[in-house]
Amino acid sequence: MVPFQTICQELAKLPVELAHQIICDLKVWDVLKLLWYDDPRVNAVVLSHRGCRNLLGEDEETFSQTQQSVMSYFGMYIQAGLPLKPPQDGQLSWGLDILLAHKADEPARAIIMKELKEPIWSLLHTQIYAMNLERYVDRSVFPHGIPRLYTCNTVQDLEELMDAVLHAKKTLFKQTSDQLYWAASLLEQNPDILKRTLDPEQKRRPNTAHIVSRMRYTANRFKKCDLKRFISSEYFGFYFFPVIPFDTALAELLRWTEKYGITADNSRMDDGNHRKHAHPPSIKKHANIVVDGIPYFFTDFPPGELEKTKRSVTNDKGEVLRTVHSPLSDQYGPETDSVTQDPFFTVHRIASHLEFKIPVSNQAREPNDEREQAWLASFVVLYRYLEILEKTSTLGA
Repeated sequence: MVPFQTICQELAKLPVELAHQIICDLKVWDVLKLLWYDDPRVNAVVLSHRGCRNLLGEDEETFSQTQQSVMSYFGMYIQAGLPLKPPQDGQLSWGLDILLAHKADEPARAIIMKELKEPIWSLLHTQIYAMNLERYVDRSVFPHGIPRLYTCNTVQDLEELMDAVLHAKKTLFKQTSDQLYWAASLLEQNPDILKRTLDPEQKRRPNTAHIVSRMRYTANRFKKCDLKRFISSEYFGFYFFPVIPFDTALAELLRWTEKYGITADNSRMDDGNHRKHAHPPSIKKHANIVVDGIPYFFTDFPPGELEKTKRSVTNDKGEVLRTVHSPLSDQYGPETDSVTQDPFFTVHRIASHLEFKIPVSNQAREPNDEREQAWLASFVVLYRYLEILEKTSTLGA
């Protein structure tokens, strides 16, 4: 197909009478594209065409306003990734004479503006109401946040709304990408204590490098913000954070935490061998995050209570289920009907992994809860600290 720029350049070289004959054979949409190219000679040819004047504005001022609106709409089409083609059932694919002869309740110019606006309006409606984008808006750039779509009556209003939505979505995808990069690096550096959350096996996989590579590949895709599309990914298709400790690593950390009295009120505590350990305040802080968060991530079996609790925390195969961060979960347990509107952490429940999958309509549209990321970071720091402390104590024994 010949580039549109070449078409405009060639049209500008033709005599006005011949150019008018060509314009008569064009669709309304193609005439609008000529205005969008904004070549002075082409604009003059279009303005001097009687049918175009009747359609786009009799006087030069109205014609200029129409051209500016067309250029703004087409600019938003490109910004949003919308195709530069008329709607299938629209009137912009008609010829000039047909649209002018069409008896309608509104002028032809109003029909053009309405059909140009509809794809933009529909796209913004889908984007705004499919996600909570407001919290991703930088108020220093957009002090009033995201404008209300129903109050955007002018092209300028829609341009402002488009800019705000695109800005918010770029921020959202950056946070999602950064979180996945972070999780991949943490898994790569700590494969002995961390695993991919969806892996049922409680042992290190031989292909950890491949998993990390896939996670980074997905993170790269998130970096390429597309206002119109969403990225589906298994890592953000579940309510789980993509990386989690092995059960053995968690059990070891809890044993060391108790042994060295790291969560006791007194930071210096006898460990049974009459040696006392003073822990840095930063480690104490990480320990508090880990211990306080454990009830929301894991269920521990009290001694002798396994059979009582087994049915409420395992699936049909006896596999222990992680706690789930989900707005669909029960707030106070299965015995109540209370449900919260905001995401939170809840206790285990009997469910398949499919029940912990985010609905397709909401998949991959925001990062996992930051509390899980903070908990995992503290877990790794605390584990490595206690691991060194254990080795030092063993060597010194």
